[in-house]
Amino acid sequence: MMNLNEAIEKSKRYLDSDLALESIERDPYWPKWDSPWWHMRLLQEMGLAAEIPKKSVSKMVEVLKKHYLPIFPVHEEEMPKGLDPFRKIACHCAVGSMYQVLFHSGIDVEMELPWLRAWLLRYQLPDGGLNCDERAYTKESPKSSIVSTINCLEAIFFCRKNELTDEEENFLNKGAQYLLKQKLFRRVSDGQIIDNNWLEIKFPRFYEYDFLRGYYFLAKWSKYKGENLQTELVEEVVSLVSSQLSPDGIVLKRYNYFEKRSYNPLPDGSWIWGAASEFDLFKTVSQSGLVCEQLTNQWNEVKPKTRYSYTGLHLVRPSQGLYKSFLEFVVDMKSNNQFLWEPYLPKIDETPEQFIERLRNRETSPETPFVPETIYWAIYDGKVVGRISLRHYLEGNLHKIGGNIGYEVGPKWRKRGFATEMLRQILETSKAKEIEKVLLTCSPNNEPSNKTILKNGGVFDKTIFVDIINADRNHYWITVKK
Repeated sequence: MMNLNEAIEKSKRYLDSDLALESIERDPYWPKWDSPWWHMRLLQEMGLAAEIPKKSVSKMVEVLKKHYLPIFPVHEEEMPKGLDPFRKIACHCAVGSMYQVLFHSGIDVEMELPWLRAWLLRYQLPDGGLNCDERAYTKESPKSSIVSTINCLEAIFFCRKNELTDEEENFLNKGAQYLLKQKLFRRVSDGQIIDNNWLEIKFPRFYEYDFLRGYYFLAKWSKYKGENLQTELVEEVVSLVSSQLSPDGIVLKRYNYFEKRSYNPLPDGSWIWGAASEFDLFKTVSQSGLVCEQLTNQWNEVKPKTRYSYTGLHLVRPSQGLYKSFLEFVVDMKSNNQFLWEPYLPKIDETPEQFIERLRNRETSPETPFVPETIYWAIYDGKVVGRISLRHYLEGNLHKIGGNIGYEVGPKWRKRGFATEMLRQILETSKAKEIEKVLLTCSPNNEPSNKTILKNGGVFDKTIFVDIINADRNHYWITVKK
């Protein structure tokens, strides 16, 4: 594997060469992935757009002025006869991507290529997104594509020198609502995940999509608007990020070589479909196990601050991305003869998705005889290390044993202050503040649990004998701070 600095310099030398200029002149986009377009795009994603050699940037601007049809032809009559659609018609992803590259390279894009920004605004569909499939624009109820949309939103919002116009703000508002309706990666019709690949954070992205890319835009846009994102959405994002988060940052799971076909030139000037090629910088920054500095920095910009503590532990709602880690937590409990209540475990005939859905549904529509409760998993170093739940009210035996809050920490994660931190964080949730005063119960002989409750403001009430377990329980009350 080439050293990162060597790989960066190699791409910069290529972009400063006559070979790169000849490639841009032949076609600014193709072939994948080793044409100047992709070297430039990757350097821009790494925050190094200012280091892209000026001769390649200038050549790209020069060629874009003449190479592409400056519209996205929706109807057949808009398409000039004999035009190669693969080479002479840009898609929305391409326009949004290169707009970002050129802007961050110091080009006044609106002056040099005024059709680019106008293009992005022109092709927004009624649902708020865009679609690189021209057939979508002729349907009675056209549907957008998140992949086609995200580059365009980024270009309009993150690449501007002036205040947003009313048209641009309306474009971004509609785009943000489109992502929110999809909950970043779900179908509006049934809430199912559109593409499981979107649940993995990848780098480089080029025009690819993942949930963090969408969330980053939404978090920045909501801050600009002075609005807050839905708690449920934020919690799901935190949960998904946790599955790739280490103390050092976001860890990549694989080499993101996601498309292996390319439109390639032949010596006679014709073009054919064939195998894609790679370049060293692409390989160097996109390997399984690498900590991605760029995406870690993005996450640090938008992560919810209140859910992170000095211990590095945080609470998240159950999610499929953490299902395997949760099972490892269960094994840790059982192998140490520790009790974990069955309602919090997967049933024999449940799929991971059904299990997660059941846990989440406990908040609003629990199975009989349970009361509504909000369930969290405790995450440290990307792993599930504990479980905690908040029951919204008490009835029956919960007044004697169980109370409002119950929790467990995996045996191998104990004596680190995690239980204290888990309880502290759940007491900060809006639901806990609604309840105002919560009951916690524990065995008088469980010294660590008694200390955990006292450290979080627990006030001892009494010790009672609980006949259903034939044992005593200490009762504590905590008044939740508003």
